[in-house]
Amino acid sequence: MPWERGDERFLRGWLVAGPFPGGLDTNCLPGGAGEADAQPMDGMEVKLPDGTSVKWHPQRSWGDVVGFDDLTGPKDEAIACAFTKVLRPAAGKALLSVGSGDGVRVWLNGKLVLSKDALRSLTLDEDQVEVEMNAGENALLVKVSALRSYEVRCSTRTYKGLLYITHLPWYKGDSLTKARELAAAAAKADVSMPEGFTVKMLAEMVGDRLGTKLSEAKGNPWEKIHSPLMEYSEIMLERKGQTGRIRPSGFVRLAYRDEVDGSPQFCRAYLPAGYDPAKKWPLVIQIHGYNGLNPVYVRWWRASARHAEIGTEFSNHQGVIYIEPHGRGNTSYLGMGDSDVMHAIAEAKRRFSIDADRIYLTGDSMGGWGTWNVSTRHPDVFAAIAPVFGGADYHSRTSEEDLAGLTPIDRFLADKGSSWSMADSLLNTPILVQHGDADQAVNVDFSRYGVRMLQRWGYNVRYHEYPGYIHEALESQNNGNLSIGWLLQHRLDPNPRHVRIRSAELRHASAYWVHILHGASPLAFMVADAQIVDRNVIRLTPKMSWISSFLPLRFLSIQPSR
Repeated sequence: MPWERGDERFLRGWLVAGPFPGGLDTNCLPGGAGEADAQPMDGMEVKLPDGTSVKWHPQRSWGDVVGFDDLTGPKDEAIACAFTKVLRPAAGKALLSVGSGDGVRVWLNGKLVLSKDALRSLTLDEDQVEVEMNAGENALLVKVSALRSYEVRCSTRTYKGLLYITHLPWYKGDSLTKARELAAAAAKADVSMPEGFTVKMLAEMVGDRLGTKLSEAKGNPWEKIHSPLMEYSEIMLERKGQTGRIRPSGFVRLAYRDEVDGSPQFCRAYLPAGYDPAKKWPLVIQIHGYNGLNPVYVRWWRASARHAEIGTEFSNHQGVIYIEPHGRGNTSYLGMGDSDVMHAIAEAKRRFSIDADRIYLTGDSMGGWGTWNVSTRHPDVFAAIAPVFGGADYHSRTSEEDLAGLTPIDRFLADKGSSWSMADSLLNTPILVQHGDADQAVNVDFSRYGVRMLQRWGYNVRYHEYPGYIHEALESQNNGNLSIGWLLQHRLDPNPRHVRIRSAELRHASAYWVHILHGASPLAFMVADAQIVDRNVIRLTPKMSWISSFLPLRFLSIQPSR
């Protein structure tokens, strides 16, 4: 059945190689072998005209979309190649479905079966080709061109009547002339100010995307440097008092300098198609997953994406302001990573018209961990949260016998590392958890454990488990819109009647109107349960000392329970 999932239908394991300079006619096989004889192997080396070489190596995609951004790199007219073998029990016809973010060519058993050289945006299964498969192994070779950015705005309506907007690449004028102007502006920019260090970062992005010194660049390579040039141009418009980035369908890179280490930090923000500062808008924070390469900022995922599909789709269909904090890269959004998310929210509130009672947090993989980590430390900020295949706890992997053998310190440290160690504070936060039961990167048992625990406590939690889905596969199935639609049903209650706190960190031992000012031991959790039980009465059940409660009530008396 076409809707069944798994490697049998969706090819995720490949040998890949790139970048190869040139177009789709470029040979990516060693020794001049043609596509008809394609049989690359792991470690096979291909010499390039400039004396360098490229090696074929394994790559496994967590979802149905296979990314080649790291393979094509910043080179103009660069391609990447992928190869796999498809096993069939018997010969016969099959339907090959392919979508690509640019030109693509596909060979099956040495025969060219698909060729699309035109510039286009990614549409899943856009091309479908009937092919003849052999019994046993079938060699599948794919070549793809480098992805491009978007700028020309095109809109239509979906079959549901929802507005859909996309952007196509275009740049007017000589891009290298504008790039030299940007470089000159960056050289004299005041890097103590957000505009200054943003312009400097954009100049670095241009150099990275060109792949050569600006003085040595030739032609008009606007496709590669289109995004930083457009952002720079909009900043210059704002400097003149004109409309730049803050506009309907606008892209705004929020920037601030961290007060702890003095480093410049960034957050991408996407404004909805109908953005009007005269009204209040909901804010959705999407936090990214783990990037094993951990590159510098200009090479991070979607750093130059002016109109990320996920952001514009949410904005178009749901009318939200959508932001993606960087969070110091691979931090699991703890410490400085957590602070970066809160900085980004504060900056978004300062720059945009945001409804403080409709702020939502979601993220997948490490971003799922981060959704738990950030929300449990700042529960009074978020109206609802939606972690996706992220989070862990030692209980689900530890036997009762081993648990009993833990020393108090070992148990404290293990508990402190749990994604749900501070989940008590989510008493008033609606939660939507999503996970695939075939996830090979984050065990689904983690989410099951966390959900069961929250349900047992009587918390407002919902769980969607997807049969056959592996890690990150939910992204390609548009789970984001499910999350957004659910999140927007909720509003923050800034003064709930019942508040719980459990924290090993004094700076995060606060929620709503309850603040713990002192803990008795650095090796123990601070716990409080505070509930308004009558007009001027709060029932307070502390486990540590020096708990302060603040309510918007006059003549408040506190009667602790016994």
